[in-house]
Amino acid sequence: MSPKPTSPKTNSAEPGSEPLIRALTGLDLSEARTDFDRLNERFKLIPTTHQAAFNSTWVKILAVAATTGIHDLYDLVARQRPILRDLTGLTNTDKLAQYHCAERAEELHLYRNTIVAITAAAAANFAADVSAVYAHSVKSLKARTVSAHRPLTDDEIVLLRTAAAIVVSRTPTNQPAGVYAQLDIGLTVKETTESTIADLDDPTWPTMIVGLGNRNGLAGRILPLDHFGSTVLAGSSIAAASHGKQSALLTYKPRTNQPGSFAAATSASGVINRFMSEVGLAHTDVTPGSINRWRIRHTWLTDSPHAAEQLSGRDSHTTARLAGMEPISDAPTPFITEF
Repeated sequence: MSPKPTSPKTNSAEPGSEPLIRALTGLDLSEARTDFDRLNERFKLIPTTHQAAFNSTWVKILAVAATTGIHDLYDLVARQRPILRDLTGLTNTDKLAQYHCAERAEELHLYRNTIVAITAAAAANFAADVSAVYAHSVKSLKARTVSAHRPLTDDEIVLLRTAAAIVVSRTPTNQPAGVYAQLDIGLTVKETTESTIADLDDPTWPTMIVGLGNRNGLAGRILPLDHFGSTVLAGSSIAAASHGKQSALLTYKPRTNQPGSFAAATSASGVINRFMSEVGLAHTDVTPGSINRWRIRHTWLTDSPHAAEQLSGRDSHTTARLAGMEPISDAPTPFITEF
């Protein structure tokens, strides 16, 4: 496909966009979705409960893109701000970075994250600079909610899984992706620093992992891996198995910190904070523990509260709080360590 000439509107993009211009100009939006679908087929990026919403969100994005003269993937990246305005009905006097009502904030984040996930997958397929896609995407949105610590939403999970799948496709042992996958499964941050090859049922294609728990009310448990978790962790587990020791750590690479220590957990949190920040999820209402909380909530909604309690390793009341399923109260919320 021969690139089309860059329009004046496209030229309004930020400096440093040359990688995007080379690879994404002229790439039809339907082709971008095809590239994402290929990655999704391999990794299963979209939770089953979000598939219909993901599809309808993309259809709305395409409809607005068509009416605003956005014809290729580069335009979608470079003109993300105006398309988010059109999708959510913001006026010229409204600012994306201001606080919005809950419904509009939800829409802004949903559309933004869906655009970035599909764009990043397409850029990766064309060997473009995926980091430039993240850098050009809107990162100035205020927090999605007023919560202090909430579970991630399905569209945020899709965005992070897409980022993890992209780097694992190139580097199977990528540490941030491996740590993320363990949190996505339901481990806590601290538990990811202790995971070894012995905690998996099969190093070549793991389907279960042991969560070791801690002395602060977190019970040890065996967690099932979904297709995404198995696919991402296979690279790290095979590499760890190659050392010939069952005690080989799965993803944590200690220098001075003892695996399972508070210092190790802090280090792993830093890894995930940077991973989340790169894709634009550095908001005041989310933390690395929000990933684990998403899994607990997802299990609660798709299976049962009892299954969520078993997965979380906590008592029923704590599990409900972690899943965001407890009624809002004026009473102080007990502290729950994320480690």
